[in-house]
Amino acid sequence: MAVHVEVEIEVARPLGEVFSYLADARNLPQWTDGFAAVEQLSSGPIGLGTTFRYRSVRPAASSELRWIEFERDHKLAWDGRPAGPGAPTLAGSYQLEATPLGTRLLAIFTPEIGGAMRLVAPLVARTLRRRCEADLARLKGLLEGDEGDGGDPSIRDRR
Repeated sequence: MAVHVEVEIEVARPLGEVFSYLADARNLPQWTDGFAAVEQLSSGPIGLGTTFRYRSVRPAASSELRWIEFERDHKLAWDGRPAGPGAPTLAGSYQLEATPLGTRLLAIFTPEIGGAMRLVAPLVARTLRRRCEADLARLKGLLEGDEGDGGDPSIRDRR
């Protein structure tokens, strides 16, 4: 069963800069609570098919993710294996577009959950949404050069 969460944010930075930062998944631990470390496994420049190994915080396990769509300055999509027993699969995308103020980022998360977790899918979706909002606020703060206020009104939940 897939959970579906969409969160949108506007970042006051150029589109190419935001895309490049997101495309390098090694940056994830800087702005996402769920990742302890990320390393690139595939050789060459980052692009379609690039594979990364990540170590998650909870559960403390490692797995891989890869870029399955890579449209420079427009879209990144990923998939990945679960980081341990009972963990969801990683799946989702970032869609970006230029705005007068910088970049609009729509983050779409569609992890697959199974087993007993299916019974609490609405709770999983609410928890994921809160985490994604906080993570995107940190991303915005990092890229804009401030602390990333978790209550930033420019973050909008898109159901």
